[in-house]
Amino acid sequence: MNSRIATALSENCTRDFWGKVKRIRRNKSAVSCLVDGMCNSSDIANLFASKYQDLYTSVSYDDADMQEIRNNLSTSLANNIVVLMPFQ
Repeated sequence: MNSRIATALSENCTRDFWGKVKRIRRNKSAVSCLVDGMCNSSDIANLFASKYQDLYTSVSYDDADMQEIRNNLSTSLANNIVVLMPFQ
């Protein structure tokens, strides 16, 4: 099925592409009703929000380093130059 979707896209057959998508959507897989001990959708959503919040704030950074990156990007964009900067 995936190769047929890729072929439809690469050959610009939009009608075939959307037909394949519709067929895939009809074959819905079962959704788990229990995630980390949570069983209602609100609790599961809050659990995911908490996990993503922890992940999002888990990496510290230096304000001066971030400002330097912003400045370099702004200068590069203004000059239409793409600069690859290694991260430390």
